[in-house]
Amino acid sequence: MKYILLFTALLFVSIAHSQTTAKITDEEIYSFINQQIPDSSLIENRFREFGDTDNIVSIMGRFPEYFRDGDKEFMFQQISNQTGKIKKRLITGNAKKLISKSKIRWIFRGRDFDRSWNRFYKKKAKGFYRVSKPIFSTDRNIAIFYIGFHCGSLCGKGGKFIYKKKKDVWERVEISYMWVS
Repeated sequence: MKYILLFTALLFVSIAHSQTTAKITDEEIYSFINQQIPDSSLIENRFREFGDTDNIVSIMGRFPEYFRDGDKEFMFQQISNQTGKIKKRLITGNAKKLISKSKIRWIFRGRDFDRSWNRFYKKKAKGFYRVSKPIFSTDRNIAIFYIGFHCGSLCGKGGKFIYKKKKDVWERVEISYMWVS
């Protein structure tokens, strides 16, 4: 009898743990990203690191109204899998293109950034985006996301933002951190 109770307890713990393990699908990630980046945009082909767990703790502390019990651990699990290449086949929309980090470095070689930006404008676009993977809450209705747009030596903006899902559309609700050039 005690073995049955022990087995049942272990099974319950295993099921409970599997439900809180951060398994975010590509569909969830790219559905979110595709809503945030406008058409005809150039996107760096690698995810930028979102940051560490301290970033999550700080954001959750500043905006507790968006988060529930269990979100912190769920989000921490996602932090460990935040880098990698963006999958071109999952980027949708008109004329969205990827550019490699090595191509960006090549264009911006040297110290004359104004000249480098002119070279970039001639060959590519008006700027490029750098993004992290979105970090989702347990119910997948809140996301924290880094997005940056780089468009010149003194042109660009970005930051970490909180989004809320309303009827399958992600709306930015808070600015956690922002930079402007």
